[in-house]
Amino acid sequence: MDFIKIDIEGHELKAFEGFECYMDSSFIDYIQFEYGGVNLDSHTSLMEIYNFFKKRGFSIAKLMPNGLLIRDYQPWMDNFMYSNYVAISNKVLDL
Repeated sequence: MDFIKIDIEGHELKAFEGFECYMDSSFIDYIQFEYGGVNLDSHTSLMEIYNFFKKRGFSIAKLMPNGLLIRDYQPWMDNFMYSNYVAISNKVLDL
């Protein structure tokens, strides 16, 4: 299992873009990141993050009290409320 956790106050998407060649579902299994009010300051939407990972073979799950909830992006989710998410390789989900 390969796992990355990143929390850089709203600049996660820029970091993911910088690690471009490693942000592939055949290379990494899980990537945990935070989304919230600082994304408003950095002008980064949850939709952009979802799109970034979807193109690279990941599904996104929100970290909930009882586990992970995998769900597709919906516009109402771009509410800048602090939450933790995990990009999960579709390779892992197919097991």
